[in-house]
Amino acid sequence: GTRCEAYTCSTGSGRECKVCRSQSDRTAHGHCAECNPGYFLSDGFCQAYDCRTGGGESCASCAPQGSRTTKDHCATCNNGYFLKGAHCQEYACVKGAGTQCESCQPVPDRRVDSHCASCNPGYELVGQFCVAFRCGTGQGTGCASCVSQDNRTVHDQCATCNQGHYMAGTRCEAY
Repeated sequence: GTRCEAYTCSTGSGRECKVCRSQSDRTAHGHCAECNPGYFLSDGFCQAYDCRTGGGESCASCAPQGSRTTKDHCATCNNGYFLKGAHCQEYACVKGAGTQCESCQPVPDRRVDSHCASCNPGYELVGQFCVAFRCGTGQGTGCASCVSQDNRTVHDQCATCNQGHYMAGTRCEAY
């Protein structure tokens, strides 16, 4: 006659079960109910979360197997990318008018979002960002009026001077 045998299951580390399925729920040897950290359940068996390294959005280095909670779980990212959750994301850079970048740093050189390489006319690069050349009006050697923002090349660039003052380069001086 035919003899029936129970499906076996043992617990352990790595790909082995953390918790086995109950005897009555097993349909194969080693049928798991729960997996160890760094592994996921697939059709009753534990599979490792794989992780690949490479350039761009790929991981520079992977999280240790036991710490992984998803496929391609990164520990570190390549230059120009940052860790968002478990994955690497490119630092974004939007070009536009005003304080937005005229041109952006190449992705591998970016250290923050909107890491500018150059600024629009009337703006200067301070660290990684574009800042307007400021200009205020005032009495005496202050500007009577300022050069329009897009035409400024320095701070306090006067277009006109107050009475009794003259233009000396970009500033006003007393006669």
